[in-house]
Amino acid sequence: MTGRSTISMKERQAKTARLRAVWDNPSGWRYWTSVNNFQIGLWYGSAAFAFMLFEGVLALLMRVELALPDNDVLSADRFNQAFTLHGTVMMFLFVVPIFEAIAIFLLPPMLGARELPCPRLPAFGF
Repeated sequence: MTGRSTISMKERQAKTARLRAVWDNPSGWRYWTSVNNFQIGLWYGSAAFAFMLFEGVLALLMRVELALPDNDVLSADRFNQAFTLHGTVMMFLFVVPIFEAIAIFLLPPMLGARELPCPRLPAFGF
């Protein structure tokens, strides 16, 4: 005897089905309570992309204002507000979440783990 346990194909399929059910993604409202690193990284990435589009619109407004001399697309006060908001959104609502998304996507495979060491932390952070 080689020490291997012999289980039937039916038992193996039942164990596989139970394991897949445990690791399956929640559906419905429970989706937002997921601790799967892929889903959390997707949340961070999609939020960062949405904020990138918003700050891109601000950048386009500033470029339109600066395209011609004496342009009145934005007032001086609105231009300053758009410039400040563009920088703030770029740093805190795009760069930080996109690096977080990359880390959430890359850390588990680099560690050889199925999920993050503390999966609830990035979910609560989002």
